[in-house]
Amino acid sequence: SKMEQGGYDSYVDVVVKFLTTTGMNDVDVDSVNNYITALDNFQQRGVIVWALSNYGPNSQNKWNIHLTDADISAGLPVLFPQLDEAWLTVGNIDFLGSQSIANSSVGQNIVHKSGPCGQTAAYCLVADGTEVVGAAHINDTHERKSGTGTSFAAPQVSASIALLAEAFPHHTPEQLVDRLLASANNTFFSDAEADGEYGTTDFGNGITHQYSYKFGHGIPDLEAALKPIGTPVVRMGSSLGNSQAYALHKTLLTPSVAMGDAWQRGLQGEQMAIYDGLDGEFAYQLEQQIKPQASRPAMPSLQQQLQHLDQVTQQGADLALSQPGIMQLDYGQAL
Repeated sequence: SKMEQGGYDSYVDVVVKFLTTTGMNDVDVDSVNNYITALDNFQQRGVIVWALSNYGPNSQNKWNIHLTDADISAGLPVLFPQLDEAWLTVGNIDFLGSQSIANSSVGQNIVHKSGPCGQTAAYCLVADGTEVVGAAHINDTHERKSGTGTSFAAPQVSASIALLAEAFPHHTPEQLVDRLLASANNTFFSDAEADGEYGTTDFGNGITHQYSYKFGHGIPDLEAALKPIGTPVVRMGSSLGNSQAYALHKTLLTPSVAMGDAWQRGLQGEQMAIYDGLDGEFAYQLEQQIKPQASRPAMPSLQQQLQHLDQVTQQGADLALSQPGIMQLDYGQAL
């Protein structure tokens, strides 16, 4: 194996070697194991967002670093799969022009400016972290200064997670990650030569999303993430985990026309919870699901009743009383 060829007994040794080469001389096997455990535990209550390296294949830097894959820090879930539950990596792009993302093309309107998502592509996004202007403290003065890099792209993804956590308070960290990935805008994908090898993530309930080696799942789309993803359903049961789902568009309240608009008036303003394909909870106006019967059942005419009465007179009065859909008539009753 590659580890054996490199003289390493485990991936922990690989991480120790990597970190010591960056100047962290106090790192050892125990500290790395503790670090991995801490990262894993944190994902029970939060999402880890990691900025990819700025030194991609075409970068110009004094260290002559040109990464063709995610760096080891961002790619820890590749080595330790237990970390891929609520982990996001973020690359940097430069979005040029005012056109829509769908009408943009890689290399012309969307320029990749960092290391690729690489082996982290299944849980990777990109954001425009190029020439981002922000507050700065320089030489004891407060200024506005621009900066470029994944360090300016990753906070945009972190902020997106924070907004989703507020909108979906019952989501787990893993569900927040899935929602942001499944709704990302990848309409600018063109071909494998420009985007890198493609893959697809299956989020369940018929929801899939394509990602690429270079751009991951694409650019975060908060508007899409805040809307229902997949088929909205109504859930019936004692709890969300112990419930049966019914498609919203097939779940209706159908009062008789004799009720008039009583149900609409009675339920006006009342809300119910519906869920999307990623178990996102949405408030829904219950009155929208009221579909009154189109009309009253057709009543037989007097002529039809008389004709029927003639028929049943020969068969016996009891049969007349058992016929559905007609006025109930006692034998011999005056009409």
